[in-house]
Amino acid sequence: MAGNYEMLLDEHKIHPHLYCVDLRGKRERTVSIRIGVSWPQPDKPGYYVLVAQLEPTAEDRNMKRARFLAFEEGESAILHTFFEKIEKVCGRKRVNEICHGDDEGELSFSRMLSEHLKDNGKNFPNIPTVWKSYRCKDTNFLIQLVRNFIANHNLLFFNNSDNRTPLLLGKVRNAGPETDILKIPELKALAYVMDDFDCNPWKAPEPKKKEEKRVPWAF
Repeated sequence: MAGNYEMLLDEHKIHPHLYCVDLRGKRERTVSIRIGVSWPQPDKPGYYVLVAQLEPTAEDRNMKRARFLAFEEGESAILHTFFEKIEKVCGRKRVNEICHGDDEGELSFSRMLSEHLKDNGKNFPNIPTVWKSYRCKDTNFLIQLVRNFIANHNLLFFNNSDNRTPLLLGKVRNAGPETDILKIPELKALAYVMDDFDCNPWKAPEPKKKEEKRVPWAF
């Protein structure tokens, strides 16, 4: 993976309440953490990828761009074990949303995952909502979406030898437009969560306007 896309991250410095990360010694905040999911298949394991939207800097605001950090991933071929792994992640971090697709024809998986998290998430910092990717059926669009995020340097990656997604992204750059890279579970999970961020990015709340004090009429 090219150095331009890699950022060093000390995962242990992610605080579930403060949303803090260290990027090459510079302390930054994450404003939303979401998970992309590719469900287990008979011939492929289930896969999840965690992506955080970073708090905009002054430069980001001037360029009207958002930056994202993919910093953890995991897999399991067994559905219940897959749920347990996602549960552990949600217990350690304040995950806002979990995004998936229904191209596998298993919408029941999302309901099962939601029930699993509610049953086991009493001590979570936050119980995330499980959503379907808005454009999960539009394969060509999702492929191009991921390409654009990488080309514009808006999507950064945790440089960890155990993570396969950054290495697989070489296939995104080198594959022809007709290649369905979303057959790869890691890239499918990444595409789903980036689709969610693209459609529904975190935005800073607008400051509340101060109410003007009404002066009673003097008679």
